[in-house]
Amino acid sequence: MVEAPSGKDVQDVCDDVPLCLKETSYIPPRCSWVRLTQPPYHGDLAYMKEYGVFRADVLVVPRLHLAFNPPAWSGKRKHIHTKTKARPEPQLFNVCQVREIWGEDSVEKRNQVFAFKNNIYEDGYLSFQTKDFRPEAAVPMTDKIELFCHAELISRDFLEFSLDLVASRRLHTGNPVKIVLGEGQGSLGTVKSIVREEAVVQLSSLNLELTLLTNAIWVAARVGDQVIIITGHHSEFTGWVVSVIRDKNSDLENLVIYDHKTAEEIVVPSHSVTFHEAPRIMLTCSEPPPPTNFGPHLAVEAKKHHYCYLIGRHVQIIKHTRWKYYEGFIKGTETGDYLLVEIKATMRTEHLHLSQLSN
Repeated sequence: MVEAPSGKDVQDVCDDVPLCLKETSYIPPRCSWVRLTQPPYHGDLAYMKEYGVFRADVLVVPRLHLAFNPPAWSGKRKHIHTKTKARPEPQLFNVCQVREIWGEDSVEKRNQVFAFKNNIYEDGYLSFQTKDFRPEAAVPMTDKIELFCHAELISRDFLEFSLDLVASRRLHTGNPVKIVLGEGQGSLGTVKSIVREEAVVQLSSLNLELTLLTNAIWVAARVGDQVIIITGHHSEFTGWVVSVIRDKNSDLENLVIYDHKTAEEIVVPSHSVTFHEAPRIMLTCSEPPPPTNFGPHLAVEAKKHHYCYLIGRHVQIIKHTRWKYYEGFIKGTETGDYLLVEIKATMRTEHLHLSQLSN
């Protein structure tokens, strides 16, 4: 699956490839969580107050540079190279602290809100309009939810609901998961054990266990994941998640799943699906001596050992017109001189010839 603002952008990336384009959009409901995508709030949690036609009204915990910068001296100055400022830590807007640094007139009170540097602060939170947020509902961590406990605009019931939702998403032994960061990115597996902030994951396609940070794996399916329905009337149906819908009256989430083969779109509860990995041909082999390096005789050597020792290798694509210079890792083998390679940038699996790869 390729996500882009328009169909033309997808066509430019996937030139000469037959495509079935499915436009999707996410309209966040009022009183929900989203994640922002623009600095200095990139990745930060925001509360959705209202959603309009073009922009959304959100609350976010401010990140302010409170150090006062005196006016520059007049006349000629030598250019001094300075380091880029680090992103400030999130903290509530403190009127007394800001006035102490910037002066009494720096903050203006407007009814129940405060104005500072053309920004509006409500209950200590920055209130503004934006269209830059991820096209999916955010599931925050407990410590992030607690940052919003002082906002009178947010109901206690909603905060309690959010905490319950976080609890339901906690990682447990036996959970099917998808690795989204670091080693094994894009692979599917099962949680074998959990110790503090680390989890041991058994990969589905290999007899291999990885120890990963818990924030590097997904428990629940999200937009862009390929899933298979395991219960209900649509059992065994496979497709791509194109939208996540949260029921306002319960703690359930529904997934909109699209199958490009049949152009069918169905809605099912999130607990009725699991991650799906397309079947592949895995050739059995004995323990071969690992090759020292890729080279001109790699195809002959790999054919003798049935390619199995190449699984897990990080490679670069060198002779493929579309994915040339992209990096990825080998996920599996196929008949002939072909391998299944997952591209890091897109997290999609490609069917590539051995001669097109280099380490």
